[in-house]
Amino acid sequence: ANISVPKTYGNFKTLKLGSIQAKGRLRDYLRVIADGWLLLTARNREIDIFSSFWTRWDLTVRNAADCGSDYSAYFADGFVRLCHLVPESELAKELESWLKNVLASQDPDGYLGAMATSSRWKHWLEIFHQSLMIEALLYHYEITGDQSVLNACERSANILMEFFYKNKRNGMYGGHGLCAIRAMLKLYALTGKEKYLEFSKDQVAVHGMTDFYLSGHYSPENRHNAVESEHVGLPAILYEYSGDERLLKASLTAWERMQPYVGVEGSPHGFELIYRKRPRANSEHCGTVEWAATNQAFIRITGDVKFADAVESAIFNGYPGSKSADGMTTAYYHAPNQLVATDWSAPCEWPGGQIMDDDGGYSKQYYTTATAPLCCAVNSPRALPYLVDNMVMYTNNGLAIVYYGNCEVETELSESGMVKLIMDTDYPFEDVVGISVNPDKEAMFALKMRIPGWCSSATITINGEPSPVPVIPGQFAVIERKWRTGDHLTLNMEVPIRLEEYPESHNRVAGYAITRGPLVFVVPIEEDLIKFDAIYNGPGKNPSSHNLLPKRNVVWNYGLIVDKNNPEESLIVKKLSVPEGSLPWEHPPIALEVKARQILNWEQEGTSAHPMTPGLPFKPLKIAEDIEKINLVPYGFTRLRMSYLPLL
Repeated sequence: ANISVPKTYGNFKTLKLGSIQAKGRLRDYLRVIADGWLLLTARNREIDIFSSFWTRWDLTVRNAADCGSDYSAYFADGFVRLCHLVPESELAKELESWLKNVLASQDPDGYLGAMATSSRWKHWLEIFHQSLMIEALLYHYEITGDQSVLNACERSANILMEFFYKNKRNGMYGGHGLCAIRAMLKLYALTGKEKYLEFSKDQVAVHGMTDFYLSGHYSPENRHNAVESEHVGLPAILYEYSGDERLLKASLTAWERMQPYVGVEGSPHGFELIYRKRPRANSEHCGTVEWAATNQAFIRITGDVKFADAVESAIFNGYPGSKSADGMTTAYYHAPNQLVATDWSAPCEWPGGQIMDDDGGYSKQYYTTATAPLCCAVNSPRALPYLVDNMVMYTNNGLAIVYYGNCEVETELSESGMVKLIMDTDYPFEDVVGISVNPDKEAMFALKMRIPGWCSSATITINGEPSPVPVIPGQFAVIERKWRTGDHLTLNMEVPIRLEEYPESHNRVAGYAITRGPLVFVVPIEEDLIKFDAIYNGPGKNPSSHNLLPKRNVVWNYGLIVDKNNPEESLIVKKLSVPEGSLPWEHPPIALEVKARQILNWEQEGTSAHPMTPGLPFKPLKIAEDIEKINLVPYGFTRLRMSYLPLL
């Protein structure tokens, strides 16, 4: 009660955690993630992931390359968030004992990490995993108010700061370690203690990339995918609490420089290292998660709709498209054109990968419970909670609806007391959103509604009557009025079909990816799962791994009969029936029907023993005479797919 709440310089503020309850498909997917692989890991108590904060690593007897400390921290963050977002889950039953063990493991000096005494302050992940653990524990503190958890976080932060001020140039505070400012700024927000803000400024001054971003020489190419996806947003996060406009400018400049490397499915392309987007270009799953989290910070800080559009692109395409529908397995890499998903295609050796025809490069696309390294599997559960916790945020005079999906929101505004919002929609698979507004008492406040940038137009009605406010794609529509319980809004979006071209290259024809709203529509390919023992040097026991190959005689080599100047005239939106009891990303509820012809000289590459995804077909095309009607489905419902296709 005595804490002075620090001033922030962002456009929006996150609601009190726990204010937003996902419903319907969204909640079902949270449950799948919680009670899938994450529960299996928690129940198995795998030392290298679940418990390394109290079963510590001694690097004098264990190779540093096998260290699971970063996996423990990723696991902790997703674990705590999902336990609170889906409290009825089986996973949530594990929270109390896990938390007890973590707090008991803290050393008297405040150390709350995964290393034995002889191995501390040596590994490049040391700062990162301690900081991420603080973030996870602070999430729990914000919901429960458990003072012992906050005390543990402050003691841990103090030892991190103490080591920094004795060793400012230590490289552990760069790279992944620079993310420590997120934990410190959260502590600053919760306690008002200036030392956390000052530390963040000092760490960014020594190890940050602000000057590089502003220099005009910055390029993300050949920089680490996940780290760069994190780093781009860090100056802006510090701006949020410092007000230093130069920091915000640096982050926005870096974001713009990232755009040529972000694929149609919303993920930065590249193996571990970033390169320009291509039809067969990989995206590391960690990059998808971190890019979505960074854009979430940007929408909160700037209020610019394009960042929320970017979050949805990643979360509705690349994210589910590299996970099995049951949440049990994750692919380390995924690609827009992925006819096979295997362990053998174009072996990737650090720091780069084999590049073929200015297009190729694919490996570690197989699906497994324990990828090598394990980072993607344990990082993955963190992604969706970031979206759910920020579906609605505070503005200076009301609320902003940032993401659409079935949910109930209950929060307090100074003028109206408690306000309850209920969203009813199957977005992004339908274009209509219904919103009920229920304040405790009649009150004047603003409700901002995001109008996505990919709309051609949109309309809002209030209690059945057209709203008089401007509704402009790429902006927030601001409705300021006296709200009464039972008021109802309906948002109708006009959603055009768009094409993204990959130009002709090396005598290969151009390819086109088809998008509608935030969704990419692809040719789905039925797959056979072939179990194998993956090469594996990460934590965990007995990983289950599968290569995915197309079923025998499946047809995938289509050219689409589409007028690229008027694509909507060539494609028909169809509703599909979904079997009762289906998982959220198992059976698509929507498709685009299109006419197509097979391209007879477009064939699988590689050998019969080791088939590979082909590049786009070479000119001239040999085209079958028969015209077929096929369904293109959203990217996230597929593991094997062809996203970029020739137009005929």
